[in-house]
Amino acid sequence: MQRLLSIKAVLIGTVADLVATFGAGVAVVIIFTALGNDSEQYLSKFESSLLLQIIVLSVGLLCVMLGGYVAGRTAKDAPVFNGFAVGVLAAIIGLFFMEGNPLWFNIASFLLVIPFGYLGGVLAK
Repeated sequence: MQRLLSIKAVLIGTVADLVATFGAGVAVVIIFTALGNDSEQYLSKFESSLLLQIIVLSVGLLCVMLGGYVAGRTAKDAPVFNGFAVGVLAAIIGLFFMEGNPLWFNIASFLLVIPFGYLGGVLAK
């Protein structure tokens, strides 16, 4: 009998997402400072730069897709469902990090994070 949800796979995928997101965030700040900016100016620049907001959103979504892929590959059964579950968990976690972001960013992130987790599961299939 096939089990749909693998808690272990979803947790491993979520950890992969969080580690990748943290690493990508550090990389964005390093690149930002390498371009001659002060790292303390990052938040004010983020608030005023649509391009930077789009880059951060895109990288975050790719990290969720990676987490969905890892969950899908880790699960013995139902890789797509486990990737989807990573997206759901990422959406729940994301609710705690919405403060300070533009409204459009929060809406786009919340609406896209689950499909990107799902897509990671599809790619793991």
